[in-house]
Amino acid sequence: MTESEAKQAAAIITGLANSARVRMTQIMLTGEIHVGCLSNRVGLSQSATSQHLKMSRGWE
Repeated sequence: MTESEAKQAAAIITGLANSARVRMTQIMLTGEIHVGCLSNRVGLSQSATSQHLKMSRGWE
C-alpha cells in the first residue's frame, strides 16, 4: 500500500467513526438519494446531513 492509499484509507475510517455517517453510507450504497430524503431517513436536519456528506468527498 502506498502512502497515498494509506491516507485515503485513514480518511475513510475516520469518516465512518460517526454512526450517522455509517447509516448514511449504507443508505447511499442502495442508490442515489436526495439530501432531503436522506436526512429524513437518518433523522438529521438537511444542514447536518450536508455537513456529514462533505466528509465523504475525500473518499473518492
